Amino acid sequence: MTEEIGLSDEELQSWVGRSVEEKDKITAAPIANYAATMDWDIPIANDGDPIPPGAHWFFFHDRTRHSDLDTVGLPKRGDFLPPVKLTRRMHAGNRMEYLQSLHIGEKVTRKTEIHSITPKTGGTGQLVFVVTRNTISGENGPALIDDRTIVYREAAKPGDAKRKPAPAPGDAAWERSYQPDPIVMFRFSALTFNASRIHYDYKYVTETEGYPGLIVNARLTTSLLMELCLNNNPGKQLAEVSTKFIRPLYDFAPFTLSGKPNEAGDGATMWVADPNGVTAMVSEMRLQ
Repeated sequence: MTEEIGLSDEELQSWVGRSVEEKDKITAAPIANYAATMDWDIPIANDGDPIPPGAHWFFFHDRTRHSDLDTVGLPKRGDFLPPVKLTRRMHAGNRMEYLQSLHIGEKVTRKTEIHSITPKTGGTGQLVFVVTRNTISGENGPALIDDRTIVYREAAKPGDAKRKPAPAPGDAAWERSYQPDPIVMFRFSALTFNASRIHYDYKYVTETEGYPGLIVNARLTTSLLMELCLNNNPGKQLAEVSTKFIRPLYDFAPFTLSGKPNEAGDGATMWVADPNGVTAMVSEMRLQ
């Protein structure tokens, strides 16, 4: 049976343009915790030091009261995000544009705006894509634009059409294997103050959501891809990262991170393959 979105197209579009603004300060402790979680040497961080790519995720935490979280562990719908009634809510993609560095000790502001809402119908039923644009400004003006795509979708049903898996490219110039585990996934969720149960609650994700294991946080995998790209392009910095999340990765099996110089010659094409060699994530990274 097809689930109902719960809102008309006109009602959905009325949410576009809604925005909220928050203030924070870049501090050293989350940066050191990020390094420990990623298994990097823990830096001695001082005021004025630039923060590494991805570290902006550890500020501007959503501090929704516990009583206002839904059973998934996320804020109830209808406050900032539209009250779409489709059961599942997932992170589908990201585009980050780096304008200038953010630094430890810097006071920062984030404006979050609902940029677009697009309802669609796919092989598994109704879908609604919501893009939020997060503009982070430091003391010298805008520093980072982070567009996040959220997809609402129906609960899995017997007989759902299965997307034909696409094999990962076989021409990687750089490659490494990564074995996730529940510990690193819990620590990363704690860093982002992300209470979504699919990343740490095995009973919930397998029995309620129907997945075979804990789902690896897409931001963790993006951080690993950015690390691989920068390690193979010494002296370069990220200018733009556009990532699409295609298939979930799970805590019980290693996956492969790969990349190569892009055709334009200004960056890298990166991807992640699951244990079966199927593409799980793709990312275009422009360097400067």
